[in-house]
Amino acid sequence: MKDKIKIQQLLSNYSDNRIYWHLIFWTTYLIFSSIGYYTTTLLQISFGKVILHYLTSIQIDIVATYFTVYYLISNYLIKRKYIYFVLLFIISSLFFVICQRFIVHYITYPYFFPESIFFGEWFKLRYFFTVTNIYPVTALFISIKYIKNAFITQKINQELEQKRLEAELKFLKSQIHPQITKDRRVS
Repeated sequence: MKDKIKIQQLLSNYSDNRIYWHLIFWTTYLIFSSIGYYTTTLLQISFGKVILHYLTSIQIDIVATYFTVYYLISNYLIKRKYIYFVLLFIISSLFFVICQRFIVHYITYPYFFPESIFFGEWFKLRYFFTVTNIYPVTALFISIKYIKNAFITQKINQELEQKRLEAELKFLKSQIHPQITKDRRVS
């Protein structure tokens, strides 16, 4: 019973801070993406515009990431429903690409980059280009999530192994102890 409580405490320690870790992750992603975009534009666009651009488009990245991790992977990939996973991933990625294009066309370019040459290109979806903008953060998120899960699982297994060894030692001591007392009585 104590072991179960200890494991639940270990898992709840992460759960209590889960929102903070997610906020830290997305804030770090926003900052690094903005700096990367700002430096690739050869500093021709103000950093404030770049931050605002990423604040509008990061919403699609967040939804795509959580949908992929907590719905597609949990319900299809882990359960080995590979065909459904691939089909739903393609459909959802197409949906997220269209959403991203909508945000870029109707919010980002008109408000932050009105001088942009890409302003009128709504129908040029550039599916693979947009997918490669949305899903690297999803891959990073998945990597961090499963590495964290592996460490938690390893720690739980170590604690369980330690408890098993302690129980085995206690059992062996209880087996040895009656034998010693029996031998003392005989002599």
